[in-house]
Amino acid sequence: MRPPPLSSLCLAVLTILTSNVSSAQAPAFLGSWGSCGSGEGQFQVAEGLVIASGNVYVADAFNHRIQRFTSTGSYVGQWTVVGNGDVDYTIPVAIASDGVGSLYVVDIQTNCVVKYSSTGTFVSRFGTSGSGSGQFNKPQGIAVDASGIIYVADTFNHRIQVFDSSGGFLFSFGSMGSSEGQFNQPIGVVVSGGALYVADSGNDRIQRFTAAGVFVSEWGGTGSADGQLKAPAGLALDLNGHVYVADQENSRIQSFTESGTFLAQWGAQGNGDGYLYHPVGVVVDAVGHTYVTDSYCRVQVFGAVPTATTSSSWGRVKTRYR
Repeated sequence: MRPPPLSSLCLAVLTILTSNVSSAQAPAFLGSWGSCGSGEGQFQVAEGLVIASGNVYVADAFNHRIQRFTSTGSYVGQWTVVGNGDVDYTIPVAIASDGVGSLYVVDIQTNCVVKYSSTGTFVSRFGTSGSGSGQFNKPQGIAVDASGIIYVADTFNHRIQVFDSSGGFLFSFGSMGSSEGQFNQPIGVVVSGGALYVADSGNDRIQRFTAAGVFVSEWGGTGSADGQLKAPAGLALDLNGHVYVADQENSRIQSFTESGTFLAQWGAQGNGDGYLYHPVGVVVDAVGHTYVTDSYCRVQVFGAVPTATTSSSWGRVKTRYR
């Protein structure tokens, strides 16, 4: 079984690589910010991130805080994440916005979701440790749809749980396994237009569901070829409905159509500009720029993916409507 993304602490930068590795349709490297540490703008394992109110919010896991930046990486502010009180510290790993001013932060340490305003004012929290409805076992992903419904990747309970905007439990789906609709440590989750995508990390695949949790399709498969995956983590959608995957153990980002057709991939293991090392978080802004966190304590920004003249299908794709 692969360890989760938080199995190691932040790595020091040892060498600087100067050339970029990309495919013919890969986006341009635009810039980066961050380094290892606990000062303003530094990170101790940068995990999930989200764009809201024109700013980039980053879950700074082992500094136990959320940091806020402009879209160009200028530091704006920070706040310490308050868990459910079971322990003295928190480890925030994922963050999502409801689009109307509220942010939801997943704390893997105290097994809860914490709601904040866009400026970091505490609003509420929900969740405790366990396997019952509304309880969590090391959750690592979160998404909020346009109506305020919250989807949480309850990673080590191998399921997705769904809540209303106040944290009231609605329903859950999934169980441990590799069949359609089952999960092995789901991490990333993203939702839009009634389509819900889940990074089924231990099964090296992406699964698509309706917003009600009905299985639609799956794609991927273990490997490093175009469209194959190794421990996929964060997910994002652009305005065209394309799916972006932080392909963690392949140290790259891949993008696909909503049905799983491969579009582009970029990144290779390293610490230079445009290189990635175990990327975890990914988000796409309104103009198609991609923001990525990786284990070198930084956020990297890439341009929009160029329009491909040809495309190829990838991995295995199964579709079923129930």
